[in-house]
Amino acid sequence: MADVKKKRPYDARRRQEQAAHNRGKITEAAERRFLRDGYSVTTIAAIAADAGVSVDTIYKSFGGKPGLVRAIRTQALEGEGPVPAEQRSDALHTPEGDPRTVIEAWGALVTEVAPRVAPILLLIRSAAATDPEVMALLG
Repeated sequence: MADVKKKRPYDARRRQEQAAHNRGKITEAAERRFLRDGYSVTTIAAIAADAGVSVDTIYKSFGGKPGLVRAIRTQALEGEGPVPAEQRSDALHTPEGDPRTVIEAWGALVTEVAPRVAPILLLIRSAAATDPEVMALLG
């Protein structure tokens, strides 16, 4: 009987970390381009060049410009820090909370998220005029 070598299990952590890093570079580059140049003028090739990835990587990861806009919006709505803004917002809905504390927390949340989200929402509204897939993000 031949010796059977045990195979090490495949560890995809490094690959997953690299993919997450690339996604971050892509969304940052796309947001910069979209906000600076506009939705219709911005090309996937320009975003890919800015992010240092291939055009195919963007299409495989996001499906195109509407997918990029969706990812940028989602990222902006998460806010800063380890706990997404939506979860922090939900936590403020407790009936036993002190009203002053709730209002202060809402104020802090709004001042954190609004400056990030407002330009993205304007981008979506503008892009929706020419792209039905982006139009769906308004609803």
